[in-house]
Amino acid sequence: SDVYKRQGSNDGGGMLINNGSPQLNQIHFIGNTANLGGAAYLNNGSSTISNTKFTSNYATDNNGAIAIGDGNQASTVTLINTLFINNSTEGRGGAVGISGINNNLDVDIINATFYGNSAIGRGGAVFSSFASSVNLKNSVFYNNTGIDFEYNSMAGQSISVSYSYFQGNQNYPQDTNNLKNQSNPFVDAANGDFQLKVGSTAIDAGQNAANDLEYDIAGNPRTYDDILDRIKHEEKVKQLLKQSNINEEIEYDLSLIH
Repeated sequence: SDVYKRQGSNDGGGMLINNGSPQLNQIHFIGNTANLGGAAYLNNGSSTISNTKFTSNYATDNNGAIAIGDGNQASTVTLINTLFINNSTEGRGGAVGISGINNNLDVDIINATFYGNSAIGRGGAVFSSFASSVNLKNSVFYNNTGIDFEYNSMAGQSISVSYSYFQGNQNYPQDTNNLKNQSNPFVDAANGDFQLKVGSTAIDAGQNAANDLEYDIAGNPRTYDDILDRIKHEEKVKQLLKQSNINEEIEYDLSLIH
């Protein structure tokens, strides 16, 4: 995977996309800084970011990891199988900031993990202002500051939060099949292991239709037992194999590939 590390800029410390529609896959943004969008700034266009990690990026103004805007044209951004860890900002949106100036911005966040992100202002993990729609699904929020996802309301705006996992108990519009007031679901987040631990209520609790990628961020099959987990990579510790009428229990190490 490509690594964008310790870059600096006014907007988009690691990457600035203006009037473009990139399809980004398997990138790691580490320790970048900017005024807006510590790691990346996406403005105008239809972009997809998949199987990508954002770690310890920082924005002085807003949007610790990614700033997303619509400029003067209809824009669509999809974040899928993504990991946001310890990003921060002095303003709003510790990891992701969404700002739809012309109300032509649609954002999908699917199978994302947000851990340890912080904002002095609103939205410890995600903040949205005047997007036409934000669809958040199959995602895990834990150990972020304040309220994980905050937004400014406007007429005609569509906010949907479903099949996701929260440490807190915030209510959202179209609040469907979410798990709240939950304990730490990870094996060892402090040391970078963001697998779901055995017994986590997030296992097999996602919605399959939301994610059509065949593999997760670690290269493992996206579904197991035909059900998706609420996280960016699947947690399957044991699988029972039957060979020659002998049952053999095999353990697999599915730690996140760095």
